[in-house]
Amino acid sequence: MGFSFRLTLVAGFALAVSLSAVPVPAAAAAPPWPQDGSDLQVDPTVLYGSLPNGMRYALMQNSNPVKQASIRLRIASGSINETDAQQGLAHFLEHMAFKGSTHVPNGEMVKLLQRKGLAFGADTNAFTEWTQTVYALDLPANDDDMIDTGLMLMRETASELSLTADALEPERGVVLSEERLRDTPAYRAYIARLNLVLEGQLASRRPPIGQVEILKNAPIQLLKDFYHENYRPERATLIMAGDFDPRAMEAKIKARFSDWKPVGPSVAEPNLGQVAHRGLTARVVQVNGTSTQLQINWIHPYDKSPDSVAKRAQALIETIGVAILNQRLSKLQRSEQPPFVTASATTQNMFRSARVISLAASTKPEEWATAMAALDQEERRIIDAGIDQQELDRILIELQANLQQQVDGASTRQTPRLATSVLNALSGDEVFTTPRENQSLAANVTKTLTVAQVNAALRGLFTGDGPLIQLSIAQPIEGGDAALLAQYTKVHGGSLAAGVADAGTAWPYTDFARDHSTPGWMMGAFLEGGLEGISREDLGRALASKIFGLSFGVQDQDFFLSGGTRPLDLDTQLQVFAAYVAHPGFRPQALERQRTYFLSTMAQTEATPGGILSRDLQGLMHSGDERWAFPTAEQLTAAKPEMLKAVLAGPLANGPIEITIVGDITPEQAIAKTAATFGALAPRPVPNAPPTASDVHFPRPVERIHKGRPDQAIALVAWPLPDFYADLDQSYAMDLVDDIFQFRLLEAVRIAEGATYSPQGSAIQSPTFKGYGYAVSFVETPPAKIAAFYAHVKTIAAAMAADGATADQLARAKIPRVEGMKKAQQTNGYWLSALAGVQTDPRKLSQSKMDIAGYEAVTRADIERAAKAYFRDDTAWKLTILPAPTPAN
Repeated sequence: MGFSFRLTLVAGFALAVSLSAVPVPAAAAAPPWPQDGSDLQVDPTVLYGSLPNGMRYALMQNSNPVKQASIRLRIASGSINETDAQQGLAHFLEHMAFKGSTHVPNGEMVKLLQRKGLAFGADTNAFTEWTQTVYALDLPANDDDMIDTGLMLMRETASELSLTADALEPERGVVLSEERLRDTPAYRAYIARLNLVLEGQLASRRPPIGQVEILKNAPIQLLKDFYHENYRPERATLIMAGDFDPRAMEAKIKARFSDWKPVGPSVAEPNLGQVAHRGLTARVVQVNGTSTQLQINWIHPYDKSPDSVAKRAQALIETIGVAILNQRLSKLQRSEQPPFVTASATTQNMFRSARVISLAASTKPEEWATAMAALDQEERRIIDAGIDQQELDRILIELQANLQQQVDGASTRQTPRLATSVLNALSGDEVFTTPRENQSLAANVTKTLTVAQVNAALRGLFTGDGPLIQLSIAQPIEGGDAALLAQYTKVHGGSLAAGVADAGTAWPYTDFARDHSTPGWMMGAFLEGGLEGISREDLGRALASKIFGLSFGVQDQDFFLSGGTRPLDLDTQLQVFAAYVAHPGFRPQALERQRTYFLSTMAQTEATPGGILSRDLQGLMHSGDERWAFPTAEQLTAAKPEMLKAVLAGPLANGPIEITIVGDITPEQAIAKTAATFGALAPRPVPNAPPTASDVHFPRPVERIHKGRPDQAIALVAWPLPDFYADLDQSYAMDLVDDIFQFRLLEAVRIAEGATYSPQGSAIQSPTFKGYGYAVSFVETPPAKIAAFYAHVKTIAAAMAADGATADQLARAKIPRVEGMKKAQQTNGYWLSALAGVQTDPRKLSQSKMDIAGYEAVTRADIERAAKAYFRDDTAWKLTILPAPTPAN
C-alpha cells in the first residue's frame, strides 16, 4: 500500500383567515442596515441600497471564480413568525417555492435550472431557520440570460408562488418525511435543551419543522396567509456577489423588483418573551439511543444594541477568555485519564431571545458525574484564579496569525462564500467589515489587553441566570432530576484543586537527518497520539503563531495527510507532516478516547435507519470485507493500541511517499522546501503501480433492523458496475445515467407521491480495484411505501434500458456536470484531488484533462447502452432497513 501526502496551499484566505379582499396598504419603509449609525467602517466594496417598496439589496463585485455569480434572497421571517396554528408552515412554504409560480409551472423550476447548468442541491438550495428563510442560487455564468433567469426566479419566489392545493398534497408527504428524517435522538436532546435554556420564550416552542398534525392537515389558505403576511418587500434583502458591475446589477434589480407590492396588512413582530430569572436548575432528559451529553448553561438577555467598536472589543475579550478555557478543557480531554470524551465552552446568541454560555461534555454513561466535577473545577478555577499571561500570549499569537491569514486571503475569497458571509452579517445585525478592518479593530484591543481585563470578562459570562444543567442520557438515572441537582451541589461545594501550570513548549522537528488492514475507526487516534517528542496539545501551543492544517485519512490505495497553509508557513506545514511520518507518538490514550467515542455513539446509530445505513453500507457493499466494515462493540473493546502502530509503522517507515502541493508557490520553491523535510528522510521505494486485480466483491441481499420510530425505514437498490478505467467513455456515460435515474426517481417518488424527503444515489466506479463499482439509489420512507419504491426503481430502470433518455433529460444531466466541472477547475481543491496519486497512476492526470470533453461527448445512444448493460433485474441488490417489531401486549 502506497503512502501519499496532499497539501493544499491557499494564497491567503386554528382559524384560517383569507386576506384576499383586504385593500393593499402603502409600502413600508426599508429597515435600517446594521451600519446605519454605527461607528464601524463598512466594507466599501459592497453596494447597499433599497427600493421605494422597502426591499433592500447588497451587491459585491468579486472575480473568483471568473464569470460566475451567487444570489441569496433573505426573507426576515422564520418559524418564530408563525402563529400557533401555523407551526411548520415557514418551512413548508420554502418547499412550495419549488412547486410552481405565475411564470414557472409546477415541476419546471428544477428542470429550468438544470438546463441552465445548476445542480439541484449543490447550486440551488433553500433553508428555514427560526428568524429567516433563505433561497440560494450559485450561477455558473454571468451572462445576461443567466443573471436574468436567476433574478426572475427570486422574483417569482418573492410574490408569485402559485400555492395550489394540487401541489400542496404531494409535498405534504415530503415535509413529513423530512420530519421523520430529522427526528433523531440528538435532535430530541437538542429540543429539550431549548426548552430548558429558553423556558417560557417563543423560540423554544417554534422549531422550524413544526407540529406534525399541522403539517398533515393545514389547508392551502393557511399557507397563503403566512406567505402574504411574511413575504413582503420590507422583509426582503437580495444579496449578490460575483463577476459583475454592481451598478449595472442594481439597475436590473430595480427593473425586476420595483413593482413588488405587499398583499394584505403586515403583522406585528412576535413577542419573543423575556429571559426567565432562575437559579440552579437540573434536568435529566432520557432519550433512547442518545449518547451521554452534559451541559451547564448560564443565561443572559439578548443584546439588541447596535454593532459598534466598543461592542466588538468586549466580544473579542470574551472570545479570548473562552478560547483559553477551551484550551484547558482540550488538555484534560487529551490527558492519560480524561474525565470526558470531549468538552467545550461556547457562547451563543440564540434566536434573538437570549445569550447562552455553556460548558458541555460528552462522556460515558457511567461517568457523567466525573465529567460534571471536571467541568465545575475548570469553570471555578478560571473564575477564582483567572488566566495567566502565558495563556493569554498564546491566544494572542494564534489570533494575530489567523487575522493575518484572512487579510492575505481577502483577494482569493470565493463568490459563494462571500455572498453567504454578507448574508450572515445581515442576519446577525452585524456590520460587514473587511479583513483588514477586523485586524485593525483587534489590534487596537490586544495591544493593551491585560490578564485582568480577560478575567473580568470571564466573570461576567458566568454570572448570568442559572446554572441550568441538563444531562441527556439513554437510560434513566436513579433519583432523576434530584440526583443530578444533588451531585452538582456536592461538587460545586467541594474544594478547588490547583491547576497545573503549562511549561513552555518548543517545536522539536525543524531538522530531518537521514540517520534518523486495520479498522478505519482507529485512524483518528493517529494524529491525536501526537509525536514522540511532543504531544498533540503541546504541538498546537508550540506552533501558535503558524497557520497549518492537519488531517489524516485512508483510501483504497493509500494513507494520506492533508492540510492548508499560507506561503509564509509552508516550511512549518511540511515539518509537521514529516514529523508524523518519521516520529509518530502512538500514545495509547488517544486510541482509548477514540474507542470511548465510538462505543458511546453506538446506541444513537441504531436509533434511526439513517444511522444504520451510514454505519453498515460500506461494509455491505464490499461483501462484509473487514477493511470497510464498521467494528462491533466486542471488536472495539478488544482493540489494543499496538494494533494501530503495527498497521502504520511499516508504511510510515518504508512506504513510498508522494507529495502534492497546489497554490501560490513556484515549483522550484516547493521542491526546495520539500527537500529540507521529506528529502532528508531515508530513501523510499518508487510509488507502486495501480492494482491490476480486484479483491473486493459486490454484496448479497440483506435486511437490517433499527430501534427508532416505527414510521421510519430505508429502502436501497444497487447494481454492480465495472471499475472507472475499464471504459472511460462508458464511465462518463454512467455518471449521467445515474443523474438521469435520480431525477426521474425524484419525480416519481417525491414529486408525484410525496413519499420521501429526497431520494439519493450515486454511481461509484473504483479507480483502484479492477472490475469493482456500483450504482446505488435509496430513500427514507414509511415502511408501507417500500414496495412502491422498489416498483418505481424497477420501472425506471427498465425504461432507461429500453429507451435511454430524452434529449432534455440528457441536457439536464450533462450541463450541470460540465458547468460544475468548469467551476471546480478554478479551485485549489480540484487540482489537489486531480494531481494526488498521479505518480502512482499517471492515468489520473490525463483523465482529469478530459473530464469536460468526456461528459460533453456522451450521447443518448451512450445512455441507452450503459443503462441496458447495468440496470438489470438479475444483478440488482436490495437493502431494507426496517423498524424493530412492536412487542405484543
